[in-house]
Formats: sequence, structure tokens, C-alpha cells
Amino acid sequence: MQTAIILIVTIVMNACANVFLKLGTQKLPALTAGNLVGNLPKIFTNVWILAGMLLFVANFPLYNLVLQRMKLSIAYPLIATSAFAVALVVSFFVFHESLRVPQYVGLGLLVIALWLLAR
Repeated sequence: MQTAIILIVTIVMNACANVFLKLGTQKLPALTAGNLVGNLPKIFTNVWILAGMLLFVANFPLYNLVLQRMKLSIAYPLIATSAFAVALVVSFFVFHESLRVPQYVGLGLLVIALWLLAR
């Protein structure tokens, strides 16, 4: 049970970190290879980007704990796929990104795949 809770927290933190990074990048000018270095101060002082980075760093020990308790061949797909599914749903509500039929089908297939992996 404890491993399942840590796994869920890891998934949610990963998805939230990505959402925060997306929120932060929306506040930046269009980045290119030519202006990336000049915009580093804006990137590293953006509160959303900092929050996303902090969540990734805070998530690292939990991810290691999950990997100690589960097989990599199960843990990584569960975390990556679940975080993808959470991010897909959050992007619909937070960023008002439209989901089309193929994305709903893909989300359904992800749920089936997660169920099969967790067995």
C-alpha cells in the first residue's frame, strides 16, 4: 500500500511539474537557438518554471524509492504513461487544449495498458 501511495505521488508530481513548466514557457518570448542564452535570466526567474524545476527535484527521491521497490520494467511505464494521461487531462482543463477522437482513444488505450501493467 505504501508503495502505491508513493507511486501516485510521484506520478502527480511529475505531471504537475510539466504543467508548471508549460505555464512558465507561456510567459516567455519565443525561444530559438540564437536567443536562448540571452533569455536564461528570464527562464530562471520565472516562478512557474522554478516551481516545475523544484517539483522535479523533489520528485527525484520518491522516484528512486519507487525504483527500489518495483521492477524498472513496470515502474517506468507506469509513471511515464500515468503522468502522460494526467497531463493530457490537465491540459484540457487548464490550457483549454482540445481533444479529438484519436486522443480519447489513445487515453483509453493508455488506461488499458496501465491496467495490464499493474496486474
